[in-house]
Amino acid sequence: MDSPGAGAADWADAIIADLATAGNPDDVILVGHSLSGLAIPVVAATYPLERLVFLCANVPEVGRSYENYLAEHPTAVIMPPITLDQDGCLELSWPDARRLYYGDCEESLALSAWEHLVRSAALTAFTETSPLQAWPTGTPTSYILCTEDEIIGPDWSREVCRTRLQITPIELPGSHSPMLSRPSELVDALCSLADSSPISQETTALP
Repeated sequence: MDSPGAGAADWADAIIADLATAGNPDDVILVGHSLSGLAIPVVAATYPLERLVFLCANVPEVGRSYENYLAEHPTAVIMPPITLDQDGCLELSWPDARRLYYGDCEESLALSAWEHLVRSAALTAFTETSPLQAWPTGTPTSYILCTEDEIIGPDWSREVCRTRLQITPIELPGSHSPMLSRPSELVDALCSLADSSPISQETTALP
């Protein structure tokens, strides 16, 4: 979604629409990276998922804006300098992207990823009250963090897993984009979740 007014509910609708084009499978493991963590539990509130996986991701609170949450939890997100383009979407400079998003990626791969970044209307998702009415407690939930993440604080990720998601996170080395820098390790982690029993992994998240 690149509309400046789009928020987490709009992103969730786009995900559900994509699932519909795939025939509405009933065994979906939905992985949300970074800011998309604000949308994936919104999907789970209306679409039956096999599992939610937060990957170096923000975790929303029911009935609260993430901007308000961050004011009380400043270590959750290390914000890069923000500029807006003429359409109100965020722009991220190459030096900031290289340092914060792609710290352990090969230079050419990092540059290509930055050049293909989708224009983001992230300010809406940060400032709006979360569209979640209640946490989707019927969906097993997992969290994968990266220990050198320069955007989503690893210590915060561990704390939110312990206190709210009530799970132990899977920890990978590296920075914010393991799908680029460590794809094999990430695939192994995701496959281990796909092979695990939903009963043994199911958690109840606190709002």
